[in-house]
Amino acid sequence: MKIDKKAIAFVDPYWFGPESHDLTQTALQAIEKKLPPEMSLERVYLYTESDDSLGKREVQLPCTTRICARDAIDDGYELVRAMDTDMLQLAQSGAFSVFLVASLDDRLALSIERVKAQGICVYGLKSTMLNENDPSFRRMSQIFDYLIEPFFKKSAKPIADENVYDECDKAIDQAIEQWFVESDEISRDSAIEFMNARRGLPKMVDSRLLFLCSQALQHELSEKQKIELRRRFRQVAYERVGAEVNV
Repeated sequence: MKIDKKAIAFVDPYWFGPESHDLTQTALQAIEKKLPPEMSLERVYLYTESDDSLGKREVQLPCTTRICARDAIDDGYELVRAMDTDMLQLAQSGAFSVFLVASLDDRLALSIERVKAQGICVYGLKSTMLNENDPSFRRMSQIFDYLIEPFFKKSAKPIADENVYDECDKAIDQAIEQWFVESDEISRDSAIEFMNARRGLPKMVDSRLLFLCSQALQHELSEKQKIELRRRFRQVAYERVGAEVNV
């Protein structure tokens, strides 16, 4: 079949979830399987917070990597600015007719609207990291032309790793529960208001959660564990708000 639509993917590292930030050929193939047959994925722009995994990346497609400041430094604004600049420049170039945006960040909404105004078809990619009750998901799902969900096979973890993950999960749950015990209604409402407006957590909430969790684990959290802690807190916070509304 004739390929008449060239696509390019913009990949935020948070889209992969806490288990891996590495872009693999398997992940790209899972994405491509969801595309119409007349589309061809030609290039990937990968945004990452470190260059540790660059040598380990196994991608056959041309890949441009942008190293951005860690999310905790400027709440991810450098990553958002980089994605915004790349998307607008590539839209103006006319080289691609389809953009695939793999990101959880609704601060890209205006960038996507501008790209669509130039005749680009924009696909959004669902992620296990984003709860469909999250306001960010609802906003972004209305902006994309199409929303697809790649299917990824989960690889089995060694037994030793399972024990480590169980320990981390318990520490995360304990830290989140302790935060809610310590916090008052104003603090909880303020956190929800912050999360409704932007990605991440308020810095005071984030710092307290990291302290409580590292105290339970008796060591500093890895970047993957920090991401999972923040994701879980957002999920629990929204679930608790929903439960209170339904009372």
